[in-house]
This record gives sequence, C-alpha cells and structure tokens, in this order.
Amino acid sequence: MFDFTTMPKRPDSRKWKAMIAEDKNSDCCPLTVADMDFLHMPQLGENLREYLKTGSLGYENTRKFYYENIIEWNWKRHGLKLEKDWFLISSGVIPSMLQALYALSEPGDGVIVFTPIYHNFFTIIEASGRKQVRISLYKDGNINYDAFEQAAKSEKNKILIFCNPHNPLGKVWLEEDLKRIAKICEENELIILSDEIHGDILLFGSIQNSFLKIEQAYNRLIVFTSGSKTFNLGGMKISNLLIPNAELRKIMSHHLQKQGMFGASIMDRLVLEYLYGQGSLWVDELISLLEKNILRTCSQIQKIGWHAKASEATFLLWIDTGFRGREKEILEKMHKKHIFMTPGSQFGVEGEGFLRMNVALPTRELDYILNRLKEI
Repeated sequence: MFDFTTMPKRPDSRKWKAMIAEDKNSDCCPLTVADMDFLHMPQLGENLREYLKTGSLGYENTRKFYYENIIEWNWKRHGLKLEKDWFLISSGVIPSMLQALYALSEPGDGVIVFTPIYHNFFTIIEASGRKQVRISLYKDGNINYDAFEQAAKSEKNKILIFCNPHNPLGKVWLEEDLKRIAKICEENELIILSDEIHGDILLFGSIQNSFLKIEQAYNRLIVFTSGSKTFNLGGMKISNLLIPNAELRKIMSHHLQKQGMFGASIMDRLVLEYLYGQGSLWVDELISLLEKNILRTCSQIQKIGWHAKASEATFLLWIDTGFRGREKEILEKMHKKHIFMTPGSQFGVEGEGFLRMNVALPTRELDYILNRLKEI
C-alpha cells in the first residue's frame, strides 16, 4: 500500500554528509544515525498543504486533536491510558532531558545509566555538570540490581536516565523490571527520566511496557516521547513530556518557560497531530518490513562469523563482531568496502567489539550492503 522501496534524496542529511566526507566513493547507504531512509507517509504533504490554504501561520494554540490523537494512539496500540493534563510540549527529547537535569538536580549530582546506552545521555550529563554513574548491564542485557541498589543508596545520586525500549540493544523491558526499578527509586528518592522515543517500533509481537503503566513510579517520573522514530521526523524538534505528578509537572513547566523551551512550532504540532491520527497502517507496514530486514541481516552476518539477536524493538541491530579491542581494525575493513555503521564503543566500554546497525532502508539497498559485507 505504501512505498518502502524508494529512497528519498537527502543531500543535506547529517549521516550522508558525514559518510561522504570520509568516503567520497561510497555508493552505500550509511547505517549509522538512527533515522530512516524511507519516504514519509504521503498523506502528510496533502494535510499540510490543506492547512496552509488557511493563510495563517500565526500564534496558534495547540489544537485539541493533537492531544486526542496521541491519547487514542497510545490506548489502541499499547493499552496505555494518558491524561491530557500530563502533557508538556517541548523541543526534542535530548534537549528536554538536559533541561530536566538542570531543573531537578544540582551540579556534581550523580546520574545513573545502564550501559551500554545511547551515547547522547553521556553528552547531556557532562554538559550539565552532573556526574555519570555507569552500571554495566549483564551480557544478556539484564540489569545488575545489586549494583543499581548500591548506587541508588548514595545520597549523591539523584536521577536515573532509562532507555525504554533500549538503544542500542533493541530490548523491550519486562513489567517486573519496571516495577523493581520504581521500587528502588521510590525508596531512595531517585527521579526517573524514561526515554521512550522508540516505543512504537515493536517487533515480532513485542509489547511496550511504558513506565506510565507503573503507578508506583508516578511521583518521581518523567516519560519523554516523540514521533521522530515512529514516523521518521528526526529533523522536527518536538517532544512530549508526560508527567503524572502535578508538582513535578509544575517544576518542569516553570523551568522550560524560563529557558524559552516551552511549546513547539505550529508545523511541528500539526505534523504529529496528522500522523498520530492517520499513520497506523503506515507504521504497521513499516514494522513488517523492519522485521524482514532484521531477520535477513541476522542470517547473513552469521555467514561471516558475526552474531546478532533479532531486536525486540527499534530499527537498530546490535551486532557482536567478536573483535574485542580491535574496533579500529573492523571499522577500517568495513570502510574499504564503503560500509558505515556506528562503533559500539560510543555506547560505553561494554560496546567494544560491537556495531550498531540501522536497518531502516529499502530491502534492495540492504541486500546490496550485506553482499558487500561478505567480502570483509
């Protein structure tokens, strides 16, 4: 029904420009930055053109359909009941999370993360003058609760940044995990900042267990969501902060207004309104294609001695090359074949010898790269 075979032309794309700067002869799609090389849903352009016929791009309030469509989407797809009062609209997830660090902690405070983890979490913790408290996940991706409880008991540590689903592992967390984390955070007065930006890209029948399903967490919880991964909108800077606790919501609202970050442009809001209202079938087809691409990739990389477990969520694959301490060597071999992925070390020392691969591209292009990979 939708076109997932045509690659859009992206002359100003960040990941394409970075690849070409390093390899002008590359004829492969870069498999690095987590955006998709698919055309957006065609109805989006029609909707925006229709709105522009009104002739107004003035100061407009957020329309009721924005909230209604997102609330209905989450109920139908995830069984998640959201309240309109919980919403704060802000810039992108990472800039908004940075502001949460400023608003809810002090310089020098500890921020706990489970590594390997999305590298921009390290960036904002350092930028805010807070201290990274890294806790290594077990090799199977499970949490070391003994280490977490010990870190949580330290009065210096104030915040947990959580990635749900997990980037780069592609892991969906169990409800029991979220309940256990919520209990530890409540007992030790830790704030939970849960990045759930990948929560709609659920594969092979996986279920998204949002922290918003865990009422025990409500008093100390901010969930960050956006349509940027769901609908490939990385260039649009808008996110929703979902905050059940009124006092915490008031603190964040006041802080965002002081920083000039409260709200988003009318076009950003309209895009999300339209896509959450009309994009369900597009996302269903997208997920079906991603599942095929992931299984295809897992099968092919085994032939060169690499290994990857099929992701439960996201359009990212966490590949174990076995090249511990030899990351530079494997990257050089790939670059000679004009193939670019994200080195696992960016996500923490636990990622050495791993690669994060973006599989959100037409299958024909993916096959071309996989055939190149056989030559390494």
